[in-house]
Amino acid sequence: FTATAVAILVDEGKISWDDKVQTYLPYFELYDPWVSQQMQIRDLLSHRSGLGTYSGDLLWFGTSSTYSREDVVRRTRYLKPEGSFRADYGYSNLMFIAAGEVVQAVTGQKWDEFVRERVFQPLEMTS
Repeated sequence: FTATAVAILVDEGKISWDDKVQTYLPYFELYDPWVSQQMQIRDLLSHRSGLGTYSGDLLWFGTSSTYSREDVVRRTRYLKPEGSFRADYGYSNLMFIAAGEVVQAVTGQKWDEFVRERVFQPLEMTS
């Protein structure tokens, strides 16, 4: 539902796929400062960050009572890339968490609230 939430904001003209992530999340940093500055919203959702598949999942899995989503995104800067930016595929839950944080930065609503209000409720999805 994260890509859907981001696409709604793109459709409404509130953001662009080509916007830099740091425009909305100034604290967004990866291991390579240049990649941090060049990362676009589309990159968050295409698994081309340079991180390896499932890299950093232990930063968030089972830590919701310890770390906020922002805390998790902030900690990604310590993860060394396993591939090249925009060249290599690596499934990344962390980048989807960052995309959800972009939704919150733009709308003022947490990702789960936005998805509930803008996706689930209009479709009458209750479970």
